[in-house]
Order: sequence, then C-alpha cells, then structure tokens
Amino acid sequence: MDVNFGPGARDDATSADDFMESGMTDAEMIDAESASEQEMLPPKADRKAKKTKREQQQEIRGSVENARKTPASKGKRKSDTNADSDKTMKKSKSGSAFVPNWCNGVNPLLLQVRQVSNSDLGSSSDSSSALKTNGLGGFTDDDVLPVNRRVQMVMVKARAPKSTVPEERSMAKQSLPDWARLKWDTALIPSLVEHFGAEPNPWVSSTSGSSFRTTLQSVIDRVYPEEHLSITLNDKVFKMAQQAVYNWRANFARVAKEVVRKDLLACGGGDGPDKRQEIQTFVRDALDDHGYAFWGKPNITIYALCSPYILKTFQCHITATKGSQISCGLPRGGLALTITAVEWVLEMWKTRKYESDGTSFSEVDVGDMTELWVNGSVSTFYRKPHRFEHFLYKANTLVKKPQWKVHCCRRSRTAIRDASSPVPEDSDA
Repeated sequence: MDVNFGPGARDDATSADDFMESGMTDAEMIDAESASEQEMLPPKADRKAKKTKREQQQEIRGSVENARKTPASKGKRKSDTNADSDKTMKKSKSGSAFVPNWCNGVNPLLLQVRQVSNSDLGSSSDSSSALKTNGLGGFTDDDVLPVNRRVQMVMVKARAPKSTVPEERSMAKQSLPDWARLKWDTALIPSLVEHFGAEPNPWVSSTSGSSFRTTLQSVIDRVYPEEHLSITLNDKVFKMAQQAVYNWRANFARVAKEVVRKDLLACGGGDGPDKRQEIQTFVRDALDDHGYAFWGKPNITIYALCSPYILKTFQCHITATKGSQISCGLPRGGLALTITAVEWVLEMWKTRKYESDGTSFSEVDVGDMTELWVNGSVSTFYRKPHRFEHFLYKANTLVKKPQWKVHCCRRSRTAIRDASSPVPEDSDA
C-alpha cells in the first residue's frame, strides 16, 4: 500500500465518507482511523532522528550535571608554556641594525645598571615596608648615574631703554663738549658752589637768566683761561651748570635727613608707641634755643651753631667745594642752608609728617625760614670771623674723623645768642 506523505493527503478507501457508507459503528470508525494513522507514520528509524522538546531539555540538564561532577583540569603554568614554546621556536636571524658587540664601545658609566633579581622586584604580596627597603621597582638612589655635562653660559642681551633721548636734550655728562668735560666735576662745579655758598642767601641769589650767565662766564674764564669761550642761555653748559647748583642746594636736606635719622636710631628710637613719644619729646627739646640741635655743648651753652647735626650736614658743602679755583670768603650762605635743613628735618620728626603735606626743601617752603637765620644768628656769626673760622675748623676735623661723637642735653627754651667774650678753647671748656 502506497503512503502519501504530502500535507492533508489520505487514501480514498479510509476516508470518513467511506466509513459512513459502509455502515460502521462509532467505535469501529475510531479504530479504523487509528489504524490508518499508524500506517501514515514514517518508519521507526526516522522517528528516532527527531527529538521532542522534553527530550532536548533532559539531555541539556544531563550534560550540565556531568560537567559539574567532572573536576577542573589543571592547566600548565604560563612559565611552563613559555618554556615549551621557547623549545619549539626556531632561532631567527638577528634583524637589529646595530653591529654585533656594539655595547663594548659605550661609556662604562652608562652600562653600570644594577642587576635586578626576581626577589628585588615588587609583587602584589610584598608589604609596603619591603617596597621602601628595596625601592620602587628594585631601584634606589645609588642607581642614579652621573652624567658628564658641561654648564653652558648664555649671554643675556642688555635691556634697551624704551626711548633714546636726543643728543641736544640729554643732560648727561657725556653730552658736554670736550673742553667742558675735562674739568667739569673737578674745577668748574666746585668753583660755582664756592661762589653761591658765599652769598648771603642762596635762594635769592642770581641762579637764573642773564645774571647766572654772567657768573658762569666769569667762572669759566677762571677755570678755562685758554678757551676764550662765550656762553649763551641756550648752551648745554649753561643748563647743566644751573642744574648742578639746584642739586647742591637740595643736597643739604638729603644729608640732614640721614644725619638726624641715624642719631635718633642710635639713641634708641623705634616704631613702638613709647619710642615714638620719646623721639617727639627729644626733638621738641632739641629745637629749643639752648637745645641740642644748635649748640655744641648745650649744657653750658657754648659753641653756638656747632651742634653735631649742623657740623655733619655742613660736610656736604665742604665736599662740594673741593677743587674750587676761586675764593669768595666765608660760606655764610652754605651755613644758612645747613641750619635751615636741620631745623626743617627735625620739625618733620616732631610732627611726624615727613613731607606728606606736600612741603619740600625749596624757596617756596623754607625760604622764609632761611631768611630768618640769615638776618639773625648767621649774620652775627659772620661778623665775628674768628668764630666762623673755629666752626670751619671743627667741621673739617669732623670730615676727617667721622666717628667723633657729641653727647646731647636738653634745656628749656630761651634765645640763641653769642657771648660777648671770645669763644673758649676746648681745653678751657
């Protein structure tokens, strides 16, 4: 009997209509259908090739249980594997570009690398103390190799000025004419200072315009007799000589500041409130008519205008006139500027303003103070040349011996005036 395995294919003899026509009962019809289905199934060998879903699940579970029961196989260590692979690997030819034994020609210092053993290398089981002892990666400070390297000197280019001053506007000494440059600091300027220092009041002296040109021309004729020069108001020599006189007057205040500051610090002055109060008290007493600022020996009021402050400040005038080739008499103008500078500086220490109010050592701010000294004590001092000569002697002695020291004393305020009798000598005082 041929079996058709196509979908829905059945034999006509076994169809339901045939059973109905044959007059079979229901039970007989069911048995007949079962028999026909058995005939339509494929052979037994073919049925074993196809598994149900249940059988597949049971097979998977069985393989998993067998895998769990089977112990894990022990694989070879990596080192053993590498050793086996090294045995099987063939020795390849060297592909290096270096010549064999090239290390022999290298500096031995560069080859003194420490041989690090496996025990020196850090591992995950090493403790932190072992790492500190062996060093990071087995290296220590001794493994640092000295390198012979020479220090290289680099020349730094000098910084150029932002702008260059034209030659006609430059006030540098190098811009002076050759004839003036030779004796400028050694003879010309000292002679000018000598002239204006002998004037009664250097603030009102002719230091500008045609009057200053006349004075400068006479000094140049004395210092440079062979030149036969004529100076004009626009000459650079005129402008720079005028500036030199201005600098000479301003130098009195600069020196007085330094002299007073050093003396106050030597007496124990400081920045504390108590020290500042002591300094103000001392300065106020020093500015008295019998005070330390104006007398050589305040306790017995002798040596008027010979105080250490005045003598030390007057040194700048003595230094500025060294090399002068003219003689103009006693320097009463220089003495007046000296006393004015000392009083002006002490007043700043007393009020603790220090030029913060805008005042400066100029004719506008200290011109009246200078005029009072010129018409008062300096005029009296000038009329007694022996006293003035004694003052110059002590000032020059102080220049030679800068360590000379005078002790101070504080007295009440009266008036500064000279005694009618001659000034006693140091041995008689």
